[in-house]
Amino acid sequence: MATGYSNSWLAVGTSLGFICRMFDISQLMDMFGFLSPTVASYASLLLALLVVVLPEWRGALLALMIQYVVAGWLLSQELAPDVAVLKIAAGMVICLAIYLSARQADVMMTKNDDIRTRIGDSKPSISLTFRLIITAATATTVVVATTSGYLRLPEISGPTSLAAISAMAMGCLALGLHSDPLRAGMGLLTSLAGFDLFYHSLEQGVTVIGMMIGLGLLVAMVISYLSAAQYLPPPDHEENAS
Repeated sequence: MATGYSNSWLAVGTSLGFICRMFDISQLMDMFGFLSPTVASYASLLLALLVVVLPEWRGALLALMIQYVVAGWLLSQELAPDVAVLKIAAGMVICLAIYLSARQADVMMTKNDDIRTRIGDSKPSISLTFRLIITAATATTVVVATTSGYLRLPEISGPTSLAAISAMAMGCLALGLHSDPLRAGMGLLTSLAGFDLFYHSLEQGVTVIGMMIGLGLLVAMVISYLSAAQYLPPPDHEENAS
């Protein structure tokens, strides 16, 4: 397991430079020329909502990946475009790491069908209907509060404030509604993406940007490990097999 885990992160590391060089910065920003800050903020809200409510992890991960792109575009309105592209590239690497680890966990779960009962959720599964109701109520509250000016983060624009608050709120919801480390971890990354939007609009130092990128990668590494480790067979199972 350790070898496969290390190989996954080696592949992730080599992908970072490739993603950064894939597009010219100006060309990448031109691809999203049709967006406006308001459209991007509501798109970020919708994507954060999908991270919470989608029942399948692949769909939630795709929503998280697109959210990193939208958040990067919003950051390009506040930061230098090359820094925003670096944030997008880091988000792609995070999503790739989680995907590789989740795929590895699927393989391990298939090989160890007898541990399904051992690794079952400690909480009863929360229905999709309940998740839809609670996320819709939260999204409505956030939109009404931010557009009316009652809830707004200081010194950043209204659309950026809406995107940041909605991402942080939906991420906290995912942490509370999902007991699986993979889905709860996606919620934590969603909250971090929202915090990025707020904090980088205030503090644009290179050290802070690097620190936040490193924090995101560290969280992704922990999520990847926990997602795979929960499907390891118990020690007595390994002894019996030997």
